[in-house]
Amino acid sequence: MNTQRAAVLKSLLLSAHGLLFISETDAPFTPVDAPGSPFASLDDAAVRRLAGHPDADPVETRGVDEFFRNAVQEQPWHTPEETATVRRYRALVALLHASLPDARVYRVGAVSIDVLILGTGPGGGALGLATKVVET
Repeated sequence: MNTQRAAVLKSLLLSAHGLLFISETDAPFTPVDAPGSPFASLDDAAVRRLAGHPDADPVETRGVDEFFRNAVQEQPWHTPEETATVRRYRALVALLHASLPDARVYRVGAVSIDVLILGTGPGGGALGLATKVVET
């Protein structure tokens, strides 16, 4: 891994450290580094392979802002800890936009959904974060 690529991945992991994406399960963020998978040519089949899913599983694509819209919304009833978490999510989204300007969110599967937040990393190839959501 080249040093720029490693630095971007490290900064994403530091920003996401301790954050849990809330759904019917609370899941942490993990790194995704696929230097051999050119991001511009990622199709549904390639995304399924990266997520470890069979060919028949659905793939849904969303924008980064759309995916994180609830996580970055401060509410009047939030505790100070929840407000701090919202601010951390805002910082993560800003970092994703700055580090991976072409990033997209891929939701793979149904009910138990693997989420890949990917963009073009330094040196080419897909780079980003993964998490999981459960929707019944």
